[in-house]
Formats: sequence, structure tokens, C-alpha cells
Amino acid sequence: MKTESRPDQLISPALLAEVEAMATAERRAASEILRDALELYRHDHAKGIPVGTEGSGPTEAQKRAAWEAGQRIRERRKFHPMPEGETIKSLIEFGRA
Repeated sequence: MKTESRPDQLISPALLAEVEAMATAERRAASEILRDALELYRHDHAKGIPVGTEGSGPTEAQKRAAWEAGQRIRERRKFHPMPEGETIKSLIEFGRA
């Protein structure tokens, strides 16, 4: 996806539109989406997980990070129960649609 952005813009218009669409779909503020994305990036970067590595299969660090993300989701679920019949996987797939 090629995007054009001005030097004075921190986020390209195309990326901003994607973030706003995600925020609308999740009924959250766009700033929350960006904050969560930055926190996840910093968390992964601190563990040495290369960003954008594809095709080589998950490394042990990536598997551990995925497991920890699942644990964080389950911890949050304690306070925000999911609707009957929903799973974490279905919510992730819904977010991709």
C-alpha cells in the first residue's frame, strides 16, 4: 500500500482512515487504538521480535508474545464478559473484516 504524506504529517491520510475505521468498528476512540498499537510495538520491540517478518514461521519469542497477548485478553475478559458463544478468535476475525 503506497501512501503519500506531507513531511509535517505524523500519520498518512490512508493510515488515519484505517485507524478511524477500526475505532468505529470497536466503538473506541482512535487515540486508544493508536495507544494500544504503540504499546504492543514497544512490548514486541523490547523482546527483540522483528517487525514485519513473514514466511519464516513464528519464533519462540513470537510464540511467547502471542501466548502473553492471549493471557492479557483473558485477564481483561474477567471484567468485560464476552457475549454468549463468542470466542477470542471470532473477535479477532471480526476486527479483520
